[in-house]
Amino acid sequence: MTRTTNHGLTISQLEKESTPNLHYSGVSEIYYSDFRERVLGHDSQIRRDLFEGKIFIVRSVHPTEEIVELRKATHDYGQTAPPSFHKFKGIVPTSIMSTRKILFTKC
Repeated sequence: MTRTTNHGLTISQLEKESTPNLHYSGVSEIYYSDFRERVLGHDSQIRRDLFEGKIFIVRSVHPTEEIVELRKATHDYGQTAPPSFHKFKGIVPTSIMSTRKILFTKC
C-alpha cells in the first residue's frame, strides 16, 4: 500500500532530496494520542522536530465511527437539500468560466 499526502505525493517522494521547493527536515507518522501527549508534555524532541521543519502525518485524529457518520450526514444532506442556482450578473471573465469547468467535472 502506497500512502500519499494531501498534495498527492507519496511519503517516499517527500523524503527524496530531489523534490523541488520543499523545505523540511523529514517526515514522521504518528498517532494523534501520542502526538498530543508529547506536545502537551513539552517533549523536547518533538519541539525540536517541529522547529526544524519536520512534517508530521497525524493519524487517527477522529474516531472512524465519527468519520463514517460525518460522511453519511453529508451524503444525506446532498441528497435531500434542494438545488440552488445563483445567476451571474454581467459579463463573466474567461478565467472564471475555465475554473467553473474544472470544478464541475466528475472525478
